Amino acid sequence: MYVYFMLVLERQFVSTHSKMTDFFPSQHILTLLCFSDFNFNFFVGYAIADDPSSWTEYRNLFRVYKERLFSRYQRMLDAAFNFTPSVPLIDNDILFAQSPHLNIIAIPEELAYTDVVPLPPNFLSVDVFMREEKEGKEEEKLSKTQKFTLPEGFQKSTAHSKLVYFSLGTMGAIDLVLMRRILRVLAGTPHRYIVSKGPLASELNLPPNCWGAAHLPQTAILPLVDLVITHGGHNTVSEAMATGIPLVVLPLFGDQPDNAQRVAEKGFGIRLNTWEFTEQELVEAVDRLLYDETLKEKLKGVKRRIETAKSKEKAVVEIEKLVAKWISEKRVKGVKGG
Repeated sequence: MYVYFMLVLERQFVSTHSKMTDFFPSQHILTLLCFSDFNFNFFVGYAIADDPSSWTEYRNLFRVYKERLFSRYQRMLDAAFNFTPSVPLIDNDILFAQSPHLNIIAIPEELAYTDVVPLPPNFLSVDVFMREEKEGKEEEKLSKTQKFTLPEGFQKSTAHSKLVYFSLGTMGAIDLVLMRRILRVLAGTPHRYIVSKGPLASELNLPPNCWGAAHLPQTAILPLVDLVITHGGHNTVSEAMATGIPLVVLPLFGDQPDNAQRVAEKGFGIRLNTWEFTEQELVEAVDRLLYDETLKEKLKGVKRRIETAKSKEKAVVEIEKLVAKWISEKRVKGVKGG
């Protein structure tokens, strides 16, 4: 599962990035990343159960490009922040640059690869970085997400006509041929669809059982629907899991094949071949997930676990500990220096 890569920097870094070590001691760097192991591969959508011998070509390419790109960036960070690599870079299967102090990965526990490789000691897992909008007392404090309501005819699911959210993301929605093909199939079903039309919305006509717009507040829509049809982007997959919604995944590129495969092999949805699926396959996938009561209960359990785990709050505590340690060490150095 691909996650965001980010450096959490002091404010001074924004305007003085050329002098980052002056304002950003090594103890204060937090790297958000995902990690790999010889048992699985990124960006190819291989199943965990696949024969590893079939990955040889991929693994060879992985090491070549890692050395050219990611390892060079890691060395740059090591030099800038005085990091000492714990293992030789070429033998380290972590895909992105890492910090020796704290690394945070974002992936729901149910989809994590900890059944393949254990989480390293300086890694912390957060289920999902899903926005949680809280309603204020005054109307002006309410966000657009909180004010959002579905139009008449798309507000309630019924026994024979469910509500489904369909989004291929900003990049996927540009493929109008694919979007139109999927919509033609969905038009023949009894269900209703909320469609994220994307940047070419004016060129995409929707069938009568669909409603949509160029941009939609996804986190406000997910609690209202029974199913998500998606390209399998990290945000959508994680947010659907956190909301307890099954997924039909049609991956396009990047991390999406891996996300799609993980959702399928863990039993939280169905992966389809994005360009070769048949009309029957898509219709059957939609109906199967919509009426799978066992899966609904399973996903309710996932939703409850994520809510009670409070992994984001725990991550904040660890970050605050790290910052407090840096401040303390900085003060000690200041006293000694004075």
